[in-house]
Amino acid sequence: MRTSENARWMTVFFGGPDPKTGEIKLGGTGFLVVHKEDGYGFGYLVTARHVAKKVRPHGDVIVRVNKKGEDAVNFTVKDIYWAYHTDETVDVAVTPCNIDQNEFDVVYYNLADLVRPSAAPFRVQCGDPICIVGLFHWHSGSGRNTPIVHSGNIALLPDPKEKIPIKDRIGGQRQKVEAYLVEAQTFEGLSGAPVFQREMVAMRDLYPEHNGGPPIVATGAQLLGVYAGAWEGEPSAPLASDRNWGPDKRIPAGMGIVVPGERILEVVMNDPELKKYRAEIHQKRRAERDT
Repeated sequence: MRTSENARWMTVFFGGPDPKTGEIKLGGTGFLVVHKEDGYGFGYLVTARHVAKKVRPHGDVIVRVNKKGEDAVNFTVKDIYWAYHTDETVDVAVTPCNIDQNEFDVVYYNLADLVRPSAAPFRVQCGDPICIVGLFHWHSGSGRNTPIVHSGNIALLPDPKEKIPIKDRIGGQRQKVEAYLVEAQTFEGLSGAPVFQREMVAMRDLYPEHNGGPPIVATGAQLLGVYAGAWEGEPSAPLASDRNWGPDKRIPAGMGIVVPGERILEVVMNDPELKKYRAEIHQKRRAERDT
């Protein structure tokens, strides 16, 4: 699936200083979104819940962003506030974030355009192409962020009555989550990345039939959700023995877990601190207009 450069510049890399050496290590992906309310755009940084919880305990959070025409810049964020979904199985974290787009190579995705499976203009089907944009563990870029694009397809749609059994990446316990499954081979460091879907639409009224049916025309890419990580399985006994792996070893199964994008909007709209933050900005703007 082909995508624009905007999808790559939405992404930023996360990390923190190594507690032993102090060297900054990048270990996760985040991306930038904007929620527009009463004529004002509120910028947010989104990542996976388990990424946010993993990087924070090791010290200051480091966010690396490309500067226009120059190398990447490391922002040190102290006392960061992460907003989480009220459902603890939703692997999403959101924090306010405003990065100057004139100074840095960043793009904000408008949450008004995210995929809504229940809405007719944003239909989603199994087999639709997707792409995941984020950190490649072995080549994150020495001077600048180099987000890579993984391609795949939607394999399973979210079903509240048939949730997916996974192993929680924070506590390790078993849980069931409502999520997309996508067929894509991914590696460590991609958790928290944006996932895009390209809807396929049959244009029956505009084009003649081709090969016995109407042609299929692809629309633009929309934000499908947040990549939570590969669905990992247990290795077989012969493989574990051959590789000398311990009992806790997990291996990717060629499937990835994607938290629906609607969960991002739910966090933005419902978290008390984020609501308070927006209310204070609106109040300040009204006061400035009245003076």
